[in-house]
Amino acid sequence: MDTSTEAGLIYLRPQGGGVEWIVQRDHVRLATATDQLRPPLAAVNAQSLRRASWG
Repeated sequence: MDTSTEAGLIYLRPQGGGVEWIVQRDHVRLATATDQLRPPLAAVNAQSLRRASWG
């Protein structure tokens, strides 16, 4: 996540690039370990389900 600040605003952009959005600083928090692990775990689970449905 790229960030920069100006007058209490934070400009956010996804890690891999994409559309930037602006939020108030007090509406943002650091990502927890759970927040960071959820997407890759979901991808592994989805891949596992696809493999199971082939057999």
